[in-house]
Amino acid sequence: MEDCQCGQALQNHTIDLLSRPLKPFSLASSSSEVVLRTEQEFIHQINNTDISTLYSWSNTVHEYFIQQTQLYSQKSALELNEQSLTYSELLYSLYCLTNHLIDNIQSNEIICQCVERSFEMIIGMLAILSSGAVYCPLSPMDPPLPLKTLIQDTSSKTLLIHSFTWQTILMTYTSCNLIKIDSFIIFNYNDTICNIINSFCKVIFTG
Repeated sequence: MEDCQCGQALQNHTIDLLSRPLKPFSLASSSSEVVLRTEQEFIHQINNTDISTLYSWSNTVHEYFIQQTQLYSQKSALELNEQSLTYSELLYSLYCLTNHLIDNIQSNEIICQCVERSFEMIIGMLAILSSGAVYCPLSPMDPPLPLKTLIQDTSSKTLLIHSFTWQTILMTYTSCNLIKIDSFIIFNYNDTICNIINSFCKVIFTG
């Protein structure tokens, strides 16, 4: 099927190029357009970032996740390095961390997260969004000094970490409240949590 689609696409390209009027020989061959008109329209649609565009998304990211949990509570939600979390286990871990954040932060407060690729990364990100805070990702690959500068620039009072980034953050000598996401991961949880805090999602990006 893929070979047929590739062959059809190549045929369409050839027909489109042959149907175009000849250009002067003085023009370089690299200046010829090789993208189909339909592909040009598709690229234009992707690059259309007009903020006036209306989207039909009525729910937030974490609300969609809760809906998926209600449908597939015992199915695998995350898999990494031969370990996995079901939707119920992931939601319960998210529920515990979210409640902890709500008890210790203010609405719209910026929360930094410095973790490696892990279950903790997903749990922390969803918990920050669910608690109504601002999510600020930090790269654990950055040296301590740039990390310290970013934390200071955001005026963050809370920082989510895990075991693998604990020493890195300690080297920044930050005064932030450090929360280890590891302690909120719950395995072997079978019940489905149907209710969790709803809030708007705000995201900032670091350069």
